[in-house]
Amino acid sequence: MSDSINPDHYKNNSIKLEPYVLCSAFSFTAGNVLKYVIRYKDKNGGEDLRKALRYFDMMDLEDTFTTPKQDILLELWAKFSNNELISKAVLSADPFFKALRYAITSEIRYEGN
Repeated sequence: MSDSINPDHYKNNSIKLEPYVLCSAFSFTAGNVLKYVIRYKDKNGGEDLRKALRYFDMMDLEDTFTTPKQDILLELWAKFSNNELISKAVLSADPFFKALRYAITSEIRYEGN
């Protein structure tokens, strides 16, 4: 049973999404993109992916073409390796957020969301 303090979409992930971690490693908009991508299957599905795309639209061009530091990427991948969108972006030769945006739009088309 879900409650407002500890909702299921946080319990189902391998770690809790700590705002400090996202804020210290990423910009506000990039952190929100990751938040929605990480929880989309456990919470709102396609709606969360569309929210992630809205935050992409707000990202600075510099954020979009910047790849986070390697240790941050490896930590993200280790904690969310079961999230195919994160995995595709980490393994891509493209900058991380560019690859993540492509993975999100592909998933939305595939799922028909």
